[in-house]
Formats: sequence, structure tokens, C-alpha cells
Amino acid sequence: MRVQAYEDQTRPSQGRAVRHQTDSLRSIPDAALLNALQRDYQTMLDAQMFYGETLVFDRIVERLTALEREISRWPGLRPASRH
Repeated sequence: MRVQAYEDQTRPSQGRAVRHQTDSLRSIPDAALLNALQRDYQTMLDAQMFYGETLVFDRIVERLTALEREISRWPGLRPASRH
């Protein structure tokens, strides 16, 4: 798989310019959004929206973090900055 670095045009976002980069990967959001996702996941579990075995949320985050680290080692990628 070949990953190309690409920066699209700067776009305004909530009164500030944001530069989007696709030469890095960040699969785990900041704490506030992560907490919201955890609550949403628990709501889906409570509603029995999944079939079969499910993982606890922390295990999903661990696996995604490991995947992010592995992908960041691929040539042409660099770790995403955490704001």
C-alpha cells in the first residue's frame, strides 16, 4: 500500500483556519470526545445493537492505539500531533 502525503486547502473552522493533512493517522480522539463515544457505545450495548461477543470499550481503544502505532511506522507516515 502506498500512502501519499497531501495537504488540502486551508478551511475555516469555528473562526480559525485548519490545515488538513493526510500523511498522518490519528484514530483515537481527545478525552472529551472519547468519553462521549464511550457513553454512546454503552448505550448501544444496553440496547443490544450488537450480535455475538463484544469488547469492552477500553479494549477497543487499546487495539486502535496499537493499530495507530503500527501504521505510523509505515514509510511516508508520521505520527499525528495531538492538540
